[in-house]
Amino acid sequence: LRRLQREHPRVGLAALHGVSRRLLVDRWLIFRVPESDQSMDLNGDGDLEDEVLHVYDFEARTTTNLGLAVAANPFLHDGRRVIFKVSEPDQHQDLNGDGDTMDFVVDVHDLETGTTTNLGLAVEEPYAWVESSGKWVAMEVPEASQNRDLNGDGDTRDRTLHVHDLETGSTTNLELASGSPMLSSRWLVFSAIEPYQGQDLNGDVDQLERRAADNVPAA
Repeated sequence: LRRLQREHPRVGLAALHGVSRRLLVDRWLIFRVPESDQSMDLNGDGDLEDEVLHVYDFEARTTTNLGLAVAANPFLHDGRRVIFKVSEPDQHQDLNGDGDTMDFVVDVHDLETGTTTNLGLAVEEPYAWVESSGKWVAMEVPEASQNRDLNGDGDTRDRTLHVHDLETGSTTNLELASGSPMLSSRWLVFSAIEPYQGQDLNGDVDQLERRAADNVPAA
């Protein structure tokens, strides 16, 4: 730690506090900075109560403040992209267009280009299921958090799976009330829940089961 600070003096002590708050990959250090420790408002919301994501580049010896209050630890996708959830209550912004500031919205930061993309999709809580593999990011999106019916059943009580393509930047709503998802580089496997979907999905003339389903993203 002392050597890192001596050789890279632009990385502050507060930024380095807490192993669980940082992620080291190749030439980048990704870390959460508590505003209270820095005595600075780092995301422009007028308080000192947030933990804001920063990126330190060891080659350029520069620190970039992403200006976003994070709700949980970020995780690395492919050595290039970092996926994290932004806390609307801490950011004091509506980031998914649903008219409130109560959600946790998924963002992707590209370490090579320095660009951050807001996917505009909320997840249920800071530690809700979001997974990435290959070129895909998959997440369960609660309709209530988006304030929209996402599977066409006329209510906003379900969670529907969405898949984001990191290469094209497109996001696909599978429009199925889902549970227990698993993602590989090619396959997304999950349960489609008949009572929540309001459809008979296995041909037994009821709507009582969970049906195993899979999705094969385009190669």
